[in-house]
Amino acid sequence: ADGRYLRRPVRKGDERLKLKSAPPSTKFRILPERVAAHKRADILAAFETAGILVRFLPRYSPDLSPIEPGWAKLKGILRAKEARTVNALNEELGPALNAITATDAKAWFKLCGYPNLN
Repeated sequence: ADGRYLRRPVRKGDERLKLKSAPPSTKFRILPERVAAHKRADILAAFETAGILVRFLPRYSPDLSPIEPGWAKLKGILRAKEARTVNALNEELGPALNAITATDAKAWFKLCGYPNLN
């Protein structure tokens, strides 16, 4: 509630739910995942009272995840090397991971709709 990450579950009556009101000119937002624990009425009411805008993240979509093209490239390289045993996989995994470049990663973020990364 004070800008620190909440590392333990929030329980009813928890001091962390007593949020300080934000100045009207300040725009605070949180983007929780769509899980039941994040939709509790007491928590949402505390955020609203403090002037914090809650917008839930969209449901998971592989089309919006830059890790998916990364896994696809890695699996493609390992398939091409025919790494079908544990020993072969151990031997080929390092070079396959090294084949993924920063340019690849930037392109995957762009592909998934993220803003330009410098």
